[in-house]
Amino acid sequence: MQVIEVRDCKGKQVRDFLDLPEKLYRDKPNWVPPFRMDVKSLFDRERNPFFRHSEAAFYLAYDGRGESVGRLVVLEPALVNERLGIKMAFFFLYECVESLEVSMALFSAGEQWALSRGLDTLFGPKGFTALDPIGILVEGFDIPAAMSTGYHPPYYEKFISASGFVPAVDFLTGTMTRKSSFPARIDSLSERVQEERNIRVVPFRSRKEVLDRVPELAMLFNEALGTESVNAPMTEDEIRSMVRIMMLIAKPELIKMINKGDEPIGFVLAYPDVSRAIRRNWGRLLPFGWMDLLMEARKTKRYAINGAGILEEHRGTGGLAVLYSELYKTLKDSGGETADVIQIRVENEKMLRTLRGFGIDFNRRHRMYRKEISVE
Repeated sequence: MQVIEVRDCKGKQVRDFLDLPEKLYRDKPNWVPPFRMDVKSLFDRERNPFFRHSEAAFYLAYDGRGESVGRLVVLEPALVNERLGIKMAFFFLYECVESLEVSMALFSAGEQWALSRGLDTLFGPKGFTALDPIGILVEGFDIPAAMSTGYHPPYYEKFISASGFVPAVDFLTGTMTRKSSFPARIDSLSERVQEERNIRVVPFRSRKEVLDRVPELAMLFNEALGTESVNAPMTEDEIRSMVRIMMLIAKPELIKMINKGDEPIGFVLAYPDVSRAIRRNWGRLLPFGWMDLLMEARKTKRYAINGAGILEEHRGTGGLAVLYSELYKTLKDSGGETADVIQIRVENEKMLRTLRGFGIDFNRRHRMYRKEISVE
């Protein structure tokens, strides 16, 4: 068995890197592959915005027969380290056959790369941007993965711990249904707050309107969510790239901005969950995958709420009531039956308690890990 660094952005090694999850999860119906072109684009140092300020290494493990058996990406997020005054590396896209030897070899390679760059901590799974899937699934293996979240075999948790990692933070994903017990008083409070405090909800009517408001969406995302923990502020280019991809399936009217006067103070980001179509096409958009995605987006009754936030200074003045009310209205307006509320930090006890009170079942848990590293 050997672990190599993949340095090119095309060729057999890149194909092996991309193909590995398909081999591991072919018989796992709850797994949803990422878009293949998105993962492939990460290798392109000319086009991937991350490489304008930071560095990364891609590792691939082969067995004695030349078959790919594991992969790992290790990143040096320069903007995060500069903002927080730390020396951290992220690990990402970890996949491995059920072999502790392979797993430990991958993490050893990643650790050596991080040490060579003067870094002292490994943390993850954490990707190139704040919108990449985070964490390893540790609860909820019998439930289909929500879009933008990972699905993993149970042995990953054991393998990561065996390499010296300790739990760092957990995130919960829950399911909202049209039958959720949403209190009418929240809607009433939302209406009163909007009237008394000059707050209004601004829906979008077209894809062009969404793209035109990218600078404001970027500001809201970074200030309402992106400054937590080890998230780097997303650049306008990164937000615009994400929005363009999302617009393939999104319904603009389900993306909402919350304004106080003319000033944006919050947002709700929801879209049809097209996981079944992604699974049918193994994450490939060409030649016909994109058509299947569009058809699935029109008929699905399942939605994803992958971002909802309000600026901190407005949370104690009724702004949260407006946000919660819009979350529920978004599901009703979509015509869907269920919506996944994706990855809320367990430390956000007040929000989790409130959403549980609305009947949301938090049934999946993802965990991030950290490991202090040093030259022995």
